[in-house]
Amino acid sequence: MSAVDFGDFEKSLFSFQPNADRARFVDARVRAGLADSLTATLQALAGNSSPLGEDLVARVRASSVAPVIFGAYTELVEAIFFDDIETASKIANELCAADFGRVGDLRIVTLHDSDLGEGQAARYRRLLDDDPEVGIELQALTPAVFKSASERVSEAVALLDAGVPDIAGELRTLVHEITVVDKPGDWFRRIELSALVRTIFLS
Repeated sequence: MSAVDFGDFEKSLFSFQPNADRARFVDARVRAGLADSLTATLQALAGNSSPLGEDLVARVRASSVAPVIFGAYTELVEAIFFDDIETASKIANELCAADFGRVGDLRIVTLHDSDLGEGQAARYRRLLDDDPEVGIELQALTPAVFKSASERVSEAVALLDAGVPDIAGELRTLVHEITVVDKPGDWFRRIELSALVRTIFLS
């Protein structure tokens, strides 16, 4: 990556044209804010036998993290807000587990713990929408349907890589997970600014 004038990005963060460098700048800003908040939150819980999370915070500052980090953090804050320290401590320990929320390339998953991790499918359903019925109605795809769906999504991303690399670069920077699900009726939802940051849901 060449030298980046962050001042220019701050002037055009909402520009319509895709820009992978700007996406990386936004990604770094979001992670910095998350790391600062995690530091304060985990330190406040330290007196209740929760880990301080230095490794987690360092990882968040250094590179991209999975949507499960943002989801767990959201529920951590909610637990603290409701003075549920026992639940908050449990989530803090979950967040600070060594391999929790590590990411590689863009991955395609369905709404099942075998893809997302233990307990994460239920968390995704809870955080998907303010209306709890939305998440409840979603279903994981069967293996055969998931294979077909993931192949189609992979082909679509490959077309973006080949035809519009600026859009593909922005997508790969800001989105680390595409969750394909089933729901009765015609349905499409894209999650951009919710508790499940960096997740796209397709049905």
